[in-house]
Amino acid sequence: MIQTSLPSYRLALIDVIRNHLGARLEVFCGGRFFDPSIKRDEKFKPDIFLKNRFFLNNKILWQSGLLKHVLRDDIMVLTINPRVLSNWVALIIRKAVRKKTFLWGHAWSKGGKNTTSEVLRHAMRSLGNEIIVYTNTQKRELKLKMGKKNIHVAPNAIYHKSEMTSAHDHNPRDIIFVSRMATNKKPLLLIKAFEKSISHIPRDSRLLLIGDGPEVSNLKTYIANSNLNDRVILLGEITNVEKLAQYYFSSLVSVSPGRVGLGLTQSLGFGVPMIIAKNEKHGPEIEAANEGYNSYYFNENDSNDLSQKINKVFQICDDILLRRNAICENCKEQYSVEAMAQTFINLV
Repeated sequence: MIQTSLPSYRLALIDVIRNHLGARLEVFCGGRFFDPSIKRDEKFKPDIFLKNRFFLNNKILWQSGLLKHVLRDDIMVLTINPRVLSNWVALIIRKAVRKKTFLWGHAWSKGGKNTTSEVLRHAMRSLGNEIIVYTNTQKRELKLKMGKKNIHVAPNAIYHKSEMTSAHDHNPRDIIFVSRMATNKKPLLLIKAFEKSISHIPRDSRLLLIGDGPEVSNLKTYIANSNLNDRVILLGEITNVEKLAQYYFSSLVSVSPGRVGLGLTQSLGFGVPMIIAKNEKHGPEIEAANEGYNSYYFNENDSNDLSQKINKVFQICDDILLRRNAICENCKEQYSVEAMAQTFINLV
């Protein structure tokens, strides 16, 4: 399995696969992703460490050390990313000698299936023997374009079933946001919406912001200037699932003011529904959202509408708490690390 990098949220997946396959699984990876803030977890030691060499201002990657191992395994899993030039070469070589290669990743780029990069992405997919995507929706869409290709689904997950829990405080009142603190994640929009809701929700409700990133300093300034220090809490990055569970324990709802990704299935794994922005370029995890049951939508970039949705959630808090266990159990079945790993195990 070849990865650009292996951050902490992917380690559980590797552990489950390795527990089944033992030494038959070899993991190659580099130090960081295209986004320099996404790095290999230092606790993870790959079987082969690749040197990531970025070019054209982080637009192109070559993983030095891959090619000398390109023929050593009968099965190789590469990422579907046309920007990784070494993957192209590995694909072509393995196809020439009829070595099986699986391509794993998002069916489409963040821009969707009609972007100009789709020509390259489709060419890369065509070189692989089989494809692994993240959702059934992506599989159906891709099957329309590549009807003869074997396509598998490995639902994007970060937690074991045993780590997911719907346990909660007697009367959870907090609102939680877990993400990188970056402008495209729109944490300031959420703070402004929360500020407008303060007089309409319980006086002890807090907005919990969990994550790190370039916007932290600006957020601290806004919170201080708005006298929100006792209501908006910046907790920094938390990757320990037990500690994170404590904050979901006290939370009634989570919010994604920008693009939805793994944060959705993370929240549902704790039985906590999410308020989601409409018309953002959401990740494939949006498939898990069921409006009115485990999610609620607001008009994107509209702090007034987001504030109204926050108020509404507190008005129906009893109904939300009644569904909490069912939301968690559904996520366990569909979006656990075990379910994700089984796809890879079955391919061997």
